[in-house]
Formats: sequence, structure tokens, C-alpha cells
Amino acid sequence: KTARQRELEKAKEEGRDPRAEPPLSLGEVHANEVAQEDSDNFWAALERRRVFNGFQKQEAEAKLANLESDFAFTQLSENMRPSDKIEELADRTAWREEAIQKLRDEIVQRENVLKLVKEYLDEFYPEPVYEEEAAGGPDADGWEKLYDEQSGAYYWYNHNTGEMQWEE
Repeated sequence: KTARQRELEKAKEEGRDPRAEPPLSLGEVHANEVAQEDSDNFWAALERRRVFNGFQKQEAEAKLANLESDFAFTQLSENMRPSDKIEELADRTAWREEAIQKLRDEIVQRENVLKLVKEYLDEFYPEPVYEEEAAGGPDADGWEKLYDEQSGAYYWYNHNTGEMQWEE
């Protein structure tokens, strides 16, 4: 069997949708993306994870809202015996509560993935602060904190003297 076939079988055994993208884990990202040392592919992979998990979270939230507001499960056939009605209602209620809990768990899982993706994006691709975006501009002595795109770090520049330094 191929690795994909084993993965699909494992997903079915665990009761997961085998077609769904697996949740992001630190090990997966590190092994599959960072090892490639291809910044563009890593960013694209993180972005795909962000979009996918954001969509899946919204979908789970919509399903949860529908399930929590739907009480049609309480409507039973008039032809049922009272003892059968009680048993059927108990089964339906248990199924509903289990489905609600699974959706809540999925939402938490997707939120955790989105948080991890954001942490990776912030760590590996910080938003650069350009000279015109720097807060407040130069201080009274002419010093201003700027972002160096090549090194990915901040430095200090004195507009009065033209001096640059990496430490404050």
C-alpha cells in the first residue's frame, strides 16, 4: 500500500473525512516546508493552511449554529409507543450532543491551527516597517528606527548626521 492509501485508511478508522486536509502540526510544517529552505514555497504553504483552516472553521461554525438552533429532532411519529418515543428521543438527543461537541472541538482545532500559522508568518515573514510608516518619525535628536529588508532586522538612522547603528 502507498503512504496515501495508509493515510486514507487511518483517517477512516479515526472517523475523519479522508479527503480533508490534515490539521497543521509543528512537525509537519518543519519537516515538509522548512526543510525545503524555499521561502516562497513555505509562505505559500502557510497561506494555503491559513485559508483552508479559516474556511473550515467558518463552515464548522455555521453547521454548529444550525444544529444548535434546530429542534426538529424532538418531533416523533404519533404512531410510536410512548416507551419507544422516550428511547428514540434519548438516542437523538445523544447523537445531537455528540455532533455539537465534535463541531466545537473542530472549531477549537482550527483556531489553534490558525494561531500557529499566524505565529509562523509573524516569525518568518514580519511586516516590514518602511521609513514613511515609522511611528513618529525622527526624535528630537534626529534618530529614527527603520526596518532593513535584506537582514530582516531594525536599525537606527540619524537624519541629522547620516549615522546608522543596529542597537538603540
